[in-house]
Amino acid sequence: DPELLTLDRIFSSEELSLERFGPARWLEDGSGYTILEELKGEKGQGVVKYEVSSGKREVLVSSRRLVPPGQSTPLTIDDYQWSGDGSLLLIYTNSQRVWRQKTRGDYWILDLTSYELIQLGGDTSNSTLMFAKFSPDARQVAYVRQNNLYVEDFRSGEITALTEDGSKFIINGTSDWVYEE
Repeated sequence: DPELLTLDRIFSSEELSLERFGPARWLEDGSGYTILEELKGEKGQGVVKYEVSSGKREVLVSSRRLVPPGQSTPLTIDDYQWSGDGSLLLIYTNSQRVWRQKTRGDYWILDLTSYELIQLGGDTSNSTLMFAKFSPDARQVAYVRQNNLYVEDFRSGEITALTEDGSKFIINGTSDWVYEE
């Protein structure tokens, strides 16, 4: 019946969408990977580890650990990144579309030894950070904000501008829409 399968139903609704897997991240030692999963009895998603050799499942980060101070609901993780030693989790959330991709948002760090949750960017507005990455020693995080590059020592909260000439004509650390092609 051609009325059952319409272009609007195929492309504009979530009804026929596939269930998504991931984002998945391989562990540094190659022993397994982590993914986001809904956890029974909890609001939101947690980070779960699967060992490749045995299939063993282990919850590494409960969604209860993802509730920012003063709030009652956990962060919704759009993407995440592990520090090299696996002791820190860089969380990307509250993402906004820039051209075709959701590349602007908020970043948080979860310290897996103390379970302290730290928001990056100081007192900047919501959803203004882009492309955050750990430094090789995981003591700092670099990111783009308003067409400038910054490095933040997330323990002290000290933010250092690496560029200061960003404008609508000078774009540091990211591409303009033409370069996406």
